[in-house]
Amino acid sequence: MLGAPVLAVRFASPTLLLSGAGRSLTIRHVDDTGAPQMIALPMLDRVHGISSPSTSGQTSGGQGWGTVAVWGGRSIVLVADVYVHASVMDALPFDDWVLDVRWVQGGRCVAVALANGQLIVLDVATKAVQLRAQCEARCILYAAQLSGGEESIDSLVVVAGTVFNEVLLWEAATGRVLHRFLGHKVRTVTYCSSS
Repeated sequence: MLGAPVLAVRFASPTLLLSGAGRSLTIRHVDDTGAPQMIALPMLDRVHGISSPSTSGQTSGGQGWGTVAVWGGRSIVLVADVYVHASVMDALPFDDWVLDVRWVQGGRCVAVALANGQLIVLDVATKAVQLRAQCEARCILYAAQLSGGEESIDSLVVVAGTVFNEVLLWEAATGRVLHRFLGHKVRTVTYCSSS
C-alpha cells in the first residue's frame, strides 16, 4: 500500500507498475508479492509525471532500454534499469516548469515541453541538446502533451493550453503554430489522447 499521495502512475510493461509520490518512485512487479523497490529522486519536489520509451525504443541498441524519465517542477530524473535493480542515472535541471516528457528518436532522446513555450530535445547518453524550439505564439503554457517523434523529431507535435484560454497545436521542430482551438471558457490544464 502506498503511504503518500500518488501523482503519477505508469505501466513500463504489462507487469511493471511505476508510481510517483512526493520525491520517490516506487517500482512494483504486479505478479510479485514482495516489497516494491523505492528510489529517492534528487532535485524533485514532487513527481508530476513518468515517461518510458515506447516499444520501438526498447530494443537492445536503444539508449532508453530500461530507463524512465520522471519529472516534477523544473527537473527530470532519469532512472536506469527499472526492470532489474533501478538506480538514478542523472538529474537534469531546466529553466522553467516541465509540463511533459516524451521519448523520441527510437528511445535515444527525450523531448521536454516547458511552461515558457520551449521544447528541448536531449540525447540521453551525451546530454547534448539536439533541438531547442520556441512556440511562435510566445505565451505561458499551463499544460502540454507531446505526440509523435518516435523515429524522427520532424514528426513531433505539441498540444498546449495557454494562459489565454486557447489550445495550440504546434510543430516541435519549427515552433510554427499549426492550429489554434479557440472558445474555451477556462484554462486547459490537462489532455487525454489515445495512440
